[in-house]
Amino acid sequence: MRSKQRAFTLIEILVAMMIMVLLLGTLFAATLQTSRMAVKVENEAQSAIQVRTGMAALISDIRIGSRILSRYPATGDPVATSNTNRSIVVQVPRFETDGTMSLTDYDVVAYVWTPSDDGSGPVVRSTARVRNGAEGDMVTDRTVLRSISDFQIAYQATESFMGNDSQTSWGLSGRPVGTTNQKIYMGSKDWNGTAMARFADSSVEFERPPRWGIPIDVVYDVDPGTSTLPNGASAATMVRLEIGTKAVHRTTSYKDRSHSVKLQMSAELKNR
Repeated sequence: MRSKQRAFTLIEILVAMMIMVLLLGTLFAATLQTSRMAVKVENEAQSAIQVRTGMAALISDIRIGSRILSRYPATGDPVATSNTNRSIVVQVPRFETDGTMSLTDYDVVAYVWTPSDDGSGPVVRSTARVRNGAEGDMVTDRTVLRSISDFQIAYQATESFMGNDSQTSWGLSGRPVGTTNQKIYMGSKDWNGTAMARFADSSVEFERPPRWGIPIDVVYDVDPGTSTLPNGASAATMVRLEIGTKAVHRTTSYKDRSHSVKLQMSAELKNR
């Protein structure tokens, strides 16, 4: 005896097919969006790696440097200058056989960003040699960063003194600019702006003499283009870098769009 089984109607089959198509479409859209997001993240990571690799070379030269030069050469028309948004010039010392730093022989390293009309461009490393005080020609070494869209440099000076019962003022190597990053530390406390201590032109002044032997550490921003030391050097001893590039990704409407990827690093001159 046959069992009675009810078959699917044409309408039910069509409805099931429509539901299946909707589910597959949703799944495909989600997969596509995830894939594009993964590509975007990968592009950002690759851009960050490239910037970090180039910054590592720059940071290395700064750390082994002895001075930030306001310009090179120190006399005549400069071929490279230190500024806040385009370039930096570092003096890298050479050492005598006894381990002492040479006063007449050193290398000069310049990093220069050259943006094109679209706002992005390479950062090129150039070098020069100074022997017995004679300044050599600057020669292009290599391109360390490509397609850079932002190149910001901040320069700071750090100086240390010891308290003296009979002294209330200490002269600085450079002239402070701005007020945001000015610090006068005695111990771990910043006394700048209090009744006790303040900046005054190119010096720090105290209301009364700090006690004998107390360490005084001063931090302030400087203009890299102002030469206050020999060989055209500025008073800067620390540099903060912010370098940006563009990472490109494709949107859901199949259009290529770019967005900024920025990295920040800082370095201090170790051989000053």
